[in-house]
Amino acid sequence: MRHPVLAAALIALAALPAMAQHQYKWPAVKNEPARKPFYLPYVQAGTPTSMTVIWRGPKPATPSIVLKTADNQPLQTVNGPAGTEHLFRLTNLTPGTSYRYAAMEDGKVIGEGEFKTNLGPNGKQFRFAVMGDSGSGNANQLSVAKRLEKWGPDFVLHMGDVIYEKGDFEGYGPRYMEPYHTLVANTVVYPTPGNHDYGRGNADGYFRFFEMPRAKPTDTEQWYTFTYGQAQFFSLDTNTKFDKGSPQYQWLERELKASKSPWKFAFTHYPPYTSGEHGSSLYVRRAWGPLFERHNVQVVFTGHDHHYERSLPREDFVKDGSPTTYIVSGGAGAWMRGVKKEPFSAFTQAAYHFIGITMNDRELNAEAIDRGGVVIDKFKVIR
Repeated sequence: MRHPVLAAALIALAALPAMAQHQYKWPAVKNEPARKPFYLPYVQAGTPTSMTVIWRGPKPATPSIVLKTADNQPLQTVNGPAGTEHLFRLTNLTPGTSYRYAAMEDGKVIGEGEFKTNLGPNGKQFRFAVMGDSGSGNANQLSVAKRLEKWGPDFVLHMGDVIYEKGDFEGYGPRYMEPYHTLVANTVVYPTPGNHDYGRGNADGYFRFFEMPRAKPTDTEQWYTFTYGQAQFFSLDTNTKFDKGSPQYQWLERELKASKSPWKFAFTHYPPYTSGEHGSSLYVRRAWGPLFERHNVQVVFTGHDHHYERSLPREDFVKDGSPTTYIVSGGAGAWMRGVKKEPFSAFTQAAYHFIGITMNDRELNAEAIDRGGVVIDKFKVIR
């Protein structure tokens, strides 16, 4: 999230600069909460020992947050300076532990949630979801969102194109917080930017809304990594330079070499392998394919093409018996596109969907689930 560097504390707090008051006509919402979804709290940048809670208000107010145990016992209350955008960084938390929080303005509760910190390096069992190309604001997005929320992931990976058509910040009300406000109050979404998020050239809306996990405040948010149990995840940006010698390539190579996690997953927007209308991004394949295979990245998740696809396990660059499987998950709300089946593909289907993945220390089990709850594909990876 683009904001001034914040001072660290047990619970580090900041109020962000006042945001512009956009004139946006909100669509009618059934069972709409008393407060517009755009102004409800959401969690971000989860790690084993920290969590960030963010929200905005329609007018300046003095924010505070109450952190509680899972059984609702208060741990600490922190007040912050007045403003319209509020960010609380909660630190010194216990890995794999549930906490409750209450977000307040001028002494009144405006939203609540319950989150679980990331599992530490010995954590073996967890579940996460994958979705992409969601930001249409239509009934298709809402139906997938309800199905995903019911499935109950520990966290979510988003493949980009969060907001159509141009990634505008005001679109995060009807096209993100409205369908996902219950989910994101309790569950971290880790995104990677799509081309539509860069629709205005610099993805300001995307970087203003999301807070990425960073080792230090000066780290970029365009690409990043985080761990959850025995898995490490790498978010990559295909909208900026990624060829060999670029800062992003050098970072990825360095992080993959240093990784101690037995499970490794990458996620990005443009797909190196796709049977869809856009066609495979050969530039991405040639740049990162050798790194993924050399460093035993088991699965690469992507979006951009609006369908579901699973590749055959690939060893196109390094034949060492540790192949990489490529997934296209671009069906969380945007219009469907036609899809065929290339020789590298194991399964394709044009369907609104998300992917639910259950992990342990030896096995990954995944199901692609459509908006009606039907499992359209299953696959397993054993390491």
